[in-house]
Amino acid sequence: MFCTFFAFLVAFGSAPPTVFGQCDSIAFETLSRKAVAPFSLDRVIVADFSGDNKPDIAIHDAENGKLTTYLNDGTGNFGNPIINEIGAQSSVVLPGDLNNDGKKDLVISYQNNSLTVRTFLGDNTGNFALWNQTTLPLHPGSALRVRDIANFNNDNRPDFVVDNMFFALNSDGTYATSGIQLSNSFPVIGDFNADGKADFAVSSLTTGARTSIFINNGTGSSFAETTLENQFYDLELSADINNDGKSDLVAFLSTNVGVNKTIVFLSNSAGGFTRTETALPNRTENYTFFTVRIGDFNGDGLKDLLIPSASSTFSLNTILLGSANGAFTAFEFLKRLPNSPSSNVFADFDGDGKTDHLSFARGTFFPFVFLLVKKNNCAPAGKTKIVDFDGDSATDVALWRASDGRWTIENSNGAVVRRVFWGRGDLGDVPTPGDYDGDGRTDIAVWRASEGVWYVLRSSDNSIQSIYWGMDGDKPVHADYDGDGKTDAAVYRASNGVWYVRQSSDATLFTLQFGLPDDKPVPADYDGDNKADIVVWRPSNGVWYHLNSNANYGFSAVRWGRDGDQPAPTDYDGDGKVDVAVWRPSDSVWYLRSSYNQSFAAYRYGSNGDSAQPGNYAIFGNCCNETALLGVYRPTNNAWYLNISSFTRTVNLGENGEVPVSKLPRVE
Repeated sequence: MFCTFFAFLVAFGSAPPTVFGQCDSIAFETLSRKAVAPFSLDRVIVADFSGDNKPDIAIHDAENGKLTTYLNDGTGNFGNPIINEIGAQSSVVLPGDLNNDGKKDLVISYQNNSLTVRTFLGDNTGNFALWNQTTLPLHPGSALRVRDIANFNNDNRPDFVVDNMFFALNSDGTYATSGIQLSNSFPVIGDFNADGKADFAVSSLTTGARTSIFINNGTGSSFAETTLENQFYDLELSADINNDGKSDLVAFLSTNVGVNKTIVFLSNSAGGFTRTETALPNRTENYTFFTVRIGDFNGDGLKDLLIPSASSTFSLNTILLGSANGAFTAFEFLKRLPNSPSSNVFADFDGDGKTDHLSFARGTFFPFVFLLVKKNNCAPAGKTKIVDFDGDSATDVALWRASDGRWTIENSNGAVVRRVFWGRGDLGDVPTPGDYDGDGRTDIAVWRASEGVWYVLRSSDNSIQSIYWGMDGDKPVHADYDGDGKTDAAVYRASNGVWYVRQSSDATLFTLQFGLPDDKPVPADYDGDNKADIVVWRPSNGVWYHLNSNANYGFSAVRWGRDGDQPAPTDYDGDGKVDVAVWRPSDSVWYLRSSYNQSFAAYRYGSNGDSAQPGNYAIFGNCCNETALLGVYRPTNNAWYLNISSFTRTVNLGENGEVPVSKLPRVE
C-alpha cells in the first residue's frame, strides 16, 4: 500500500455558482467540546462567577448534591470543573450579589417537609462557601414556586421571592421569616420605572381578566397598580427590550391553536406603557412558553426572543427579531433544539456580540457527557455528515427505488413524506445523497456509472448540477474531504486501490492509492477536524486502515469486526469523532468502539436480513446532542426500527425493491 498525490483543474458541466449559508437565518455550529463528568442535570445557571464580565456556567446536580462551575475564557472554551458540595434536596439555584462586594453569590432553596433557603458567598474563582440558612414557614407542594431574588425594600440586598411573597434578606445572610404578599397571582419581577427597586406584574382572572404593573413605593410595603389591559395573558418575562434602562414586559396571548401572539408592553418616557403585538407563525401545535429564551441572535444590539416548539417531534421554532420600537419580526428557525429547558442555555460565550447556544452531548451507548458550545454563525458551513433533507439537524428516513428512480423521504418530524423521481437503476445509477451546494440540506443525487456523471438536484435553488467524475466499475465515496462544508464527488477504484476526489473548494483533483480490491471504503471524519478521512475496512481480517486528513496523513489500523459484518461507523459517544463500529447480522449485535477512550460496547438490535442504518434520528430530542442512535431497515416488512435506550420508534415506510439511503458513509 503506498500513497501518491497530485492536483489539476477539471471541468464539469452545468455547475451553478457557490451557495453560502443565508444570513437571514440563524445557525448554531459547534465551537468547542469539553468532556465533563457524568451528572444528573437539573439546570444550568449562567452568570459571571469570575468577575471578568464573561458568562460562566454552573451545573446544578440536585440528585448528587453538587454544583459544578466552569469558567469561560471568553472564547467559548471552559476550564476545569470546580465542584461545590451544596447538600441534598436542593431545588432552585439563583445567582446574585448578596453582600455588595461585587462578586456573584448564590441563593439555593431546599424542599422536603419544609422550605429551607441557604445563602452561599462566591469568591470570583467559581467556589462558594455556605453563609447562612433560614427555614421559611411555608409548606412545600406542587404549587410552591421559587421565582426570583430582587431588592424590594431598598436596602441593596436581594430579597427572596417564592410564590406571590417576598422575604427580606438580613445582613447576616438569613432571610426574614415573615413574608410580604405581593399579589394574589404569581408575579413577574422587573424594574419598570428604573428607580433601582423591584416592581412586579401580574395577569389574573380572579376578579375579572386584568393585566397590571405594580410600582414599588420604595420600601416594598405597598405598590401602585397600573392596569395595562382588561385581558389575561401568559406573562413570560421582563427585560429591557428597547435599551432605555427600564424593564419591559413580554407576554403571550393563546386563544386557539395557531393564533398565538407575542405582546410587549414597553415602558415609555411618560411613565406609561406602549403595547406592541407580533403574530406568531401558524402552528399545528402550541408553543412552549416556559422555554422562551431572550438574547441578541443577530448581533444588532437589540433583544430578540427564541420560542421553541412545544412538540417533542416537530422542529418548529420561531425567532422574533427585536427592533428599537419594541416590535418584532418573526421568522422560522428550523434547527432542532432540546425540548428540556435545562438544555436550552443561551449566552454570548465567545464575545462576538451574538447569542450562542450551550448544550450537552450524552452518548447513548457510552457513559460520556460532553459540553458543547455552539457558535451563532450567520454564514454556516453545509451539513455533510448526516442525511438531512429538511435541514433541521436530524437524520431523515429515506429510500431509493432503482426501477423508476423514486426517492421516498420522510422528514424527521414524521409529518411530511416526499417522493421525487431522480435517477434510473437500468442506467447503472447509484444513490449518492449529500450536501453538494453547502446550504445545510441534503441534496438528492445519483452517480451514473455508465457515464461517470454525478447528477445533483440542488436543494438551494432546485437546479441541476452535473459533475463528470469517475468511470464504470468505480465505487462512489462522496464526503467532505476538504472541510468546506460541501460534499465532494469522489470514487474508489477497486482495481488499483486508488481514491479520486474532486475537491469542491477549488475544483482540483486529489488522488491517493490506499486499499485493496476487496476492501470496503468507509470515509468519514474519524479525527474530528471536519474533514473526511481516507479509511477502508478489510473483511478478510476485520482491520480498519485509517489515513488521517490532517497535514501529516498519519496512519493507523485497528482490528474490529469480521467477514459478514456490516460496517456502521458514526459518532456514538458524542465526542465529535466518528467511531469504528460494525453490525453483525448473524447475531444482530452492534459492536461499537469509542474514539474517546477506545472502550467497547455491544448491543443486540435488529434481525438477520436487516440493513444497518444508524443516524441522528429525532427521538426524544436526541438529534440535538450530536450522538447517533441504532437503526435498521427491515425489507421483509418494509419498516424502520430506530432505537434509544429501551425505546424503539417504528417507521412504516418502504416498498419491495427499495433500498435505504439514510446512512453516511453508504457502504456498498
